[in-house]
Amino acid sequence: MEVLCSRRGGDVAPAPWPLTYNYFFHLKTIEVVSCPRLKVLFPLGLSVNLPNLEEIHVFRCKELEELVESSEGGEEQQQGTRNLPQFSLPKLETVYLKYLPELKWIYGGSITCNSIRYIKVLECPKLRRMPISLPLLDNGRPSPPPSLKQVTISPREWWDSVEWEHSLSEEVLRPLCFLEDECCYLTEWSSSRGDETATDGYDDIWELLTS
Repeated sequence: MEVLCSRRGGDVAPAPWPLTYNYFFHLKTIEVVSCPRLKVLFPLGLSVNLPNLEEIHVFRCKELEELVESSEGGEEQQQGTRNLPQFSLPKLETVYLKYLPELKWIYGGSITCNSIRYIKVLECPKLRRMPISLPLLDNGRPSPPPSLKQVTISPREWWDSVEWEHSLSEEVLRPLCFLEDECCYLTEWSSSRGDETATDGYDDIWELLTS
């Protein structure tokens, strides 16, 4: 199986994940849209069996609280994030999260995604931590993965408040960061002066995702 897609219009929770996680070894895309009672996207045990996952798209799931279920639940995660196992999604290229009003955690620990190209987080006001672990240079300073092309966010206040795995991650990612408004208009942050420059240049991937 390469694509898992769930689109629910009614107030129905998706079926639970099967116990045999190896079934998802070849999974490349997860897309979940309008599943109003879904609280957790998938359990931690499944995350280590997704070596070929390339895309995660999750939209309009009003009760979703976590993408990857952690051993610590709810607000207690804040005390135990560093004790959770780190895992890798080596082929993950795109994470697109939109209109998830209750999302608090992507994962309580850290995730290595060295193939990541696009990160898009729109209207997820309670998400306060990004678990993506950036590569470190010889001097210990984090560096964006060479594959990373764009980080798109909305609203700006979210970017100012979100916590990253490294204290300097926000600074090194800022040159790749764009703000998106309700008209899908992008505004680019300047890496040197701290001001903004408008742009209407879309990458093909975002034209596809927003069509």
